[in-house]
Amino acid sequence: MNIKNEKTPEDFQYMEQLELKFYSEEHVTPWQEAYRWNLSNPKTGFVLEDCGRIVAFTDILPVRQGIFDQIAGGGFNDKYLTENDLVAMEELKEGDRVTLLLSCVLVDEDYRETDELKTLLSAHMDYYRSFADRGILIDAVVTSNVTRAGERFSERMGFERIGRTEHRTTLYRTSFRQFDERVRQMKSKLEGLLLEYESNLLDPAFCSDRNRLEAMFSADFTEYGRSGEVFAREKTIDRLTNTAGRDIEIRDFTAKCLSRDAAEAHYTASEKGEARCESLRTSIWIREDGRWKLRFHQGTEIRE
Repeated sequence: MNIKNEKTPEDFQYMEQLELKFYSEEHVTPWQEAYRWNLSNPKTGFVLEDCGRIVAFTDILPVRQGIFDQIAGGGFNDKYLTENDLVAMEELKEGDRVTLLLSCVLVDEDYRETDELKTLLSAHMDYYRSFADRGILIDAVVTSNVTRAGERFSERMGFERIGRTEHRTTLYRTSFRQFDERVRQMKSKLEGLLLEYESNLLDPAFCSDRNRLEAMFSADFTEYGRSGEVFAREKTIDRLTNTAGRDIEIRDFTAKCLSRDAAEAHYTASEKGEARCESLRTSIWIREDGRWKLRFHQGTEIRE
């Protein structure tokens, strides 16, 4: 999966149809206007694609102060936002102020267990942080939520509820600094899931059950061991069932989606005890029949 940098009118038509799968028409901006947003501020909307198909997109828009006040007051439906209501970020100078509207967060259903949302929000924050570093003052961020899922997202990201609107959405508000910090700390659902799986594979109690182990490995699994030896699936499972007494800690865990059904994880494994040993670990996980399974693993010893 990757961020799509060049977006076409056809992309915006497709995104409008995707929005209409989840929201009523009264809350969806016509694609023509959304495309004009993009022409005036191309880095305020990010789109994620997988094999050429758009699977997620977000809009965090710099809006003029008068429009922001109307939105925060509950009297403006951002469906009717136009390019003239937006601030041209590239024209701002040191000391200028701007406020942001998190207008849209949409992830197709098949991709909600990936890291797509973290990827998109991180791209937004990188963009706006570059202006803050130049002395441009970014104040509040507001969201207008159509669904309960949207409200839960705002609450999870540290927004404070400020009321309901005339057009039946719920408003939340936070500072740019607080939102930026929440995005930095954000963990995707997939990252949490794969951390759990990797921890299980280092847990002697879990590995004592061979049936549980076999359910976690792909049929064509391969491991490159710390010594350089190559292990096939059965040999690896045999070794894991004989790990009694090992105490291993995972540090610096990260996970990244390669596609909807493939992900890679990286971490440092520290074996405690007198013979302390650390290794860099890399795993490739694939989703088979709706379940994540380990396809590849490599450990590289960290030498003093």
